[in-house]
Amino acid sequence: MRWASQLLSALGAVHDLRMMHRDVKPHNVFLTADLHIKLGDFGLARELSDHPSELGLSACGTPYYMSPEQVRGEAYARQADVWALGCVLFELLTLERAFAANSFSELARLITETGADGEGGRARRDALLRACAASEPAVPRALIALTMPDALLHHTASKRMTLRGAAEALAPLLEPAERDATLGTLLAG
Repeated sequence: MRWASQLLSALGAVHDLRMMHRDVKPHNVFLTADLHIKLGDFGLARELSDHPSELGLSACGTPYYMSPEQVRGEAYARQADVWALGCVLFELLTLERAFAANSFSELARLITETGADGEGGRARRDALLRACAASEPAVPRALIALTMPDALLHHTASKRMTLRGAAEALAPLLEPAERDATLGTLLAG
């Protein structure tokens, strides 16, 4: 739970700087000696505003974590990072990628065509719940819910859960000091 809140906080800090990371993935999440999570590798980061002319257009990032809008070659904004965060949390919980395929074309199809109510959405939900129940029955359902197709992995960017929404979902599960330290800025914003 603490690591999930630290990831939310780190991505929130990036977005507060009017930046988009554009390559959120497990290999860019680092664990410090004192067991804190850090988000790194800003080589693909880009400063953005909310103005439509400044949306991201280039295809960059790691395909397994690219949002549907990126895969389709559409303009994208910070919500693409939120999608990637959902993929990372899914992988953290299940030790499996949210979307896996043997080719880019198959991966693109899975990412862009698998809706929240589609077979892939149910398969992801089932895999997540089975993995969590088998390995760690105490995993809070709120954390599992963040990785569902109607939350961080919503296929429509404008309907995707925001970082603030995710912080609100996790906040009741954290000790007050931890909540204030990691999610305070997101909850206040």
